[in-house]
Amino acid sequence: MSAITFLRQRARTAARAKALAGYTMIEIIAVLAVVAVVSAVVIASSGNVAGQSQLASQVAMVKSHIHFAQMMAMKSNVSWGISFTSNSSYTLQTNNNTATVTFPYVGSATYTLPSGVTVTASSSPLVFDAWGSPGTSTVTVTVTSGTNNTIITINNITGAVS
Repeated sequence: MSAITFLRQRARTAARAKALAGYTMIEIIAVLAVVAVVSAVVIASSGNVAGQSQLASQVAMVKSHIHFAQMMAMKSNVSWGISFTSNSSYTLQTNNNTATVTFPYVGSATYTLPSGVTVTASSSPLVFDAWGSPGTSTVTVTVTSGTNNTIITINNITGAVS
């Protein structure tokens, strides 16, 4: 066997041995530690997703009901509004009386919020005139779910809901 052939065989044997060697214990522990940290962060951040999702859906519902009362006032030239009767429900009103018309998709003039969600307003009842304005001052409605809250603002001049 020549020296060159011997060196080639030795190089192949060394390459095969390295390919079959696998991972060291330190590499495996390091990978497991990284996976554990990433998993802990994901689990911790996903715990509040349900509360935020419920808050977002209820804010959209309250906004749509405010828009509905505003639209009814502009359509009929009669004052329409929402009376925030408690932290857990509110009622559609016309001329300061409970409306005979129901909120869309609710089937009632009173909407009750899901458990854990509350609503408060800076002015109750929130009444819209024929121009869709809530009156002389801007009104805020706060929707809260757990530790999260969102403030809805109704501009007194334009009636814009944001």
